[in-house]
Amino acid sequence: MKYKSLQQVYTESVNGEVPSHLHLTVNEGTAEEHNINKRNNLGFKDPETGQWKFLRASDAYIDGVVKSQLDTVESASYLKAILNHGIKAGVIDESEGIDSQKVKILYKYLSQDAPRGELRKIVSSLPDKKLQSKFIQSLNEPTSFNFYNIINNELGTSFGPDESVITMRPAGEDKKTRGAAGPGEALLAFLYNGRKPEVGDLDLDGTTIELKYNGGRIGKDVNTAAVKKLVKMFFKLGSSGDKAGRLTEDGITIIENEYKDKTLAEFLEDHSGVGISDIDRSYFGGIGALDWFKENNKAARGVGGGSAFDKIAQIVAAIQMKAYFNKIKPFDYLGVFDAAGNIAGFDRNDLLKSNANEIIEKLASKSVVLTAKTPLDNAGFQIYLKK
Repeated sequence: MKYKSLQQVYTESVNGEVPSHLHLTVNEGTAEEHNINKRNNLGFKDPETGQWKFLRASDAYIDGVVKSQLDTVESASYLKAILNHGIKAGVIDESEGIDSQKVKILYKYLSQDAPRGELRKIVSSLPDKKLQSKFIQSLNEPTSFNFYNIINNELGTSFGPDESVITMRPAGEDKKTRGAAGPGEALLAFLYNGRKPEVGDLDLDGTTIELKYNGGRIGKDVNTAAVKKLVKMFFKLGSSGDKAGRLTEDGITIIENEYKDKTLAEFLEDHSGVGISDIDRSYFGGIGALDWFKENNKAARGVGGGSAFDKIAQIVAAIQMKAYFNKIKPFDYLGVFDAAGNIAGFDRNDLLKSNANEIIEKLASKSVVLTAKTPLDNAGFQIYLKK
């Protein structure tokens, strides 16, 4: 029996149209020159004859052209799943499609940390109420937790911080300059099947959370003139070690002349920028202003150092925060988080029924601190999770 040569078989398969290149001339060159090990069988159905034909193609062609086209088609189903979930979570606008920037950012984020075959399963698992329950339960724990870890432990993923998604805004807020959502709100809504409520930050099946990214402001409609008077009474925290945070000579004079026979409650009423609650008035009303400053007029550099200004600023910040809570729509929890996804939760009602000193202690138990903000404005002081 007479066998055809490879050249004859190939010539017949391409109807005699054989390019005169070395890689198609089987009688010339070495195996290395022909790059035999880098060839693949590429099959296609001839539209004229209806017969299947098989040609050889390089890995570069397969990976760079063929697979990229297949990936585009395969990715479409994942993009659609991400789009639908994002719309339900209030992250993506209903008018957007799978080619929107947000969908692409979320797809890239999810796919880079999840096995390709598991991506659809992961996206379909995000609506699981179990994730929401674990998040809310963790807000009540005595320590902070990491919201990426909850997802990763449940889904077997390795999601983590990514600036492109942490700064993403919920649907309808991309062009806002005032009153816009803060960092992390859209990402948490997407990962935990929540939504951005009309007022507030995050709604997890009826449980509402006020989110504060590190450095978030905790005041509203603060009288800055009153707070400026307070700040001017002290040396700056960055001053020399024997002065930082202590009362200045003018500050001492003000305390001795104006608050000699007044309570600390009266001093805070004048300098918090928001007044004080009945709870704080009752607590600080039993402390003499002059006595408090004599006992606490110490120098220490930096936030948390224990200087007189550091202590009074935290009290004022706690007072401002409670006033802020009462000026916005009621919510269930305060969540303070950092860039690494660590978050500390606090029950709103528990904080509101506490005096400022108690608030400071409760925040500190989860490594959260309150600090002054300069330059001052009517958005109050700041809050940080120190991890």
